Amino acid sequence: MNLPIAAPVLWCLIAAALFGASTPVARTLLDGLGPITLAGLFYLGAAVGTAPWALTGHAPSARRREDVPRLLAAVAFGGVIGPVLVLLGLQAAPAASVALWLNLEAPATALLGWAFFKEQIDRRTWAAALLVWVASVVLAAPEGFGGVYAAFLVAAGCLAWGLDNNLTSVIAGYTPAQTTFVKGIVAGIVNISLGCYL
Repeated sequence: MNLPIAAPVLWCLIAAALFGASTPVARTLLDGLGPITLAGLFYLGAAVGTAPWALTGHAPSARRREDVPRLLAAVAFGGVIGPVLVLLGLQAAPAASVALWLNLEAPATALLGWAFFKEQIDRRTWAAALLVWVASVVLAAPEGFGGVYAAFLVAAGCLAWGLDNNLTSVIAGYTPAQTTFVKGIVAGIVNISLGCYL
């Protein structure tokens, strides 16, 4: 594998490892911080982590008027609402189950993209989305009502993240680092403030 290909693959593997570690780590922190405050801290941390790239990078194209409401909606759904719903589900279910339920984000993104963003989806994608959904139901069923309730919260969070994914994919005037920075700053401040107030 040559260097130009190896570097992106390495970054993706590191990102996957960090994302996978976030669920059990979050489970241990929930008791002391609560889901809203913890969601805010996670996103504020994302803003700090992406700041060097966000503040020095240049937009890939000219910013359009429609980019601003899309970015604000992505912040609201992906930064404020989504993580709180997922962490509420994590309070009520084992970290291993929640980590697997988070796979619902992919079919949620595909379904919303098809329904509202004119994305084309073939039969294999529909079949894969259905299999992920069935697997999530099978995982939640043995845990009774508590498991179903937690799975519902995580699924709702994944739906919010799916909408965020589709919105950010059509924003042309901001780099991914800039989008993450704005989302992290705004969502972090909102959720930390709300968590402290509550």
